[in-house]
Amino acid sequence: MKTRKREFPKFRYRECDAFAEYLQEQSMKGWHFKEWKFGLVFEKGEPEDIVYDVEVLPKGSEMSLRPEMETEEYAEYCKAAGWKMIDAQRRFCIFRKEKLDAVPIVTEEERFDNVYHAEWKSWLNLSGATLFFTILYCMEFWFLTFETWVFYNVWIFLITMLILQSAVSIVQAVALMCWHRRNLKKMKSGESIIYIRQNPFWRYEREIAFIIVLMGTSIFSWNEMREVIPTVWISIGIMLLFSAWIMYWRPTASDNWLAQLVGGIVIFLIIFAAMMVVLFGNEESTDNKISRSELPFEMGDFCEAYEEAEIQRYYAEHSSSILGTVWKWNLTYYGSSENWMSAALYQSDKRWVLDRIWKIKTKHLEESYKNESAAEVWGALEVWKIEESEYYICYPDQILILFVPQKMGKEEIERLKEILDTKEIRIISDKKELPQESRF
Repeated sequence: MKTRKREFPKFRYRECDAFAEYLQEQSMKGWHFKEWKFGLVFEKGEPEDIVYDVEVLPKGSEMSLRPEMETEEYAEYCKAAGWKMIDAQRRFCIFRKEKLDAVPIVTEEERFDNVYHAEWKSWLNLSGATLFFTILYCMEFWFLTFETWVFYNVWIFLITMLILQSAVSIVQAVALMCWHRRNLKKMKSGESIIYIRQNPFWRYEREIAFIIVLMGTSIFSWNEMREVIPTVWISIGIMLLFSAWIMYWRPTASDNWLAQLVGGIVIFLIIFAAMMVVLFGNEESTDNKISRSELPFEMGDFCEAYEEAEIQRYYAEHSSSILGTVWKWNLTYYGSSENWMSAALYQSDKRWVLDRIWKIKTKHLEESYKNESAAEVWGALEVWKIEESEYYICYPDQILILFVPQKMGKEEIERLKEILDTKEIRIISDKKELPQESRF
């Protein structure tokens, strides 16, 4: 017969009364709380109506997994008042009533103040970093790496989830302020404050978000970078095992900080090494898997002089997302070192996407490169031409950046326009699933 069991309920600080009631209900079923050790540990005994009190320590720490020195001193004070401390973790401290005439451990005002400040500290500990990184990454994605992530569904998904998590954190902060204001009025009017169970979503929203991110990342990565999925799952498994070991070991706050710092560095190095092996360890992964027939166009498609030219080597990459498609490729022909072509083609039905890419690509160009006559020839919204062989061409639904060996004539431009206008490139990109990157 089982004599011990572990439970993993989750309580917030403003649910301390509900926490005490939960422990009392377990005791009435014959399961008596003994300690915190990777969950709540209960021992089997005779059913008993034990009165518990769960208090929030003002000087506790989110990193404390066992009673610290200050907690022990606080427990001695409470023992004289008729309460025996069973265990403590984070800012929670669980007491068992030992005397019938036990007096309240703290006043109503002190308890309310302790709970409120503990909730804010917990919010800052969990949400402060989320808000900071949301702002940081959004600025980076918009100003520095926009064209890198906007054509990858997995990155769009992760950015969206990060923003949603920050929005939830802000809602939580507003809800906490409303809770404080509402209960402060109650206390001033002489009403008692009961710290009852809250909406379960607010207790488990981070766990829910974690599962959604994990599953969503795996689904989107399957088409874009499936080779990293096993590494991601193994890495998460290692981190979960490490966290479980920490919860079982229950170090002091200072030891917990040190263990998580060292463990974090070791886990990062392991994950980084594994990623390098996955991405670059297999020589076959560096072969060019996009065939020439799948390239949007070559020099021979619009320039007669290169119709019979042979390609010495080429590099091509392609990615597609809900916001658009991008092709980037370089061709080197046999002969002179100047016989090469480089192109990037961005396609999207979201005008703001193309506007952002256009601004990034042309912001370092001199205004003199803007060529209205060339825009008429190309039939484009805007064209920037540099030294007669570099073209930046903006259409309503696509942007072409083209580097060619020599100036393009009107006939060559017309032939290239026909290729772009036929939408054949979109048909090619939708024909089958293509690798996101390949190298010569």
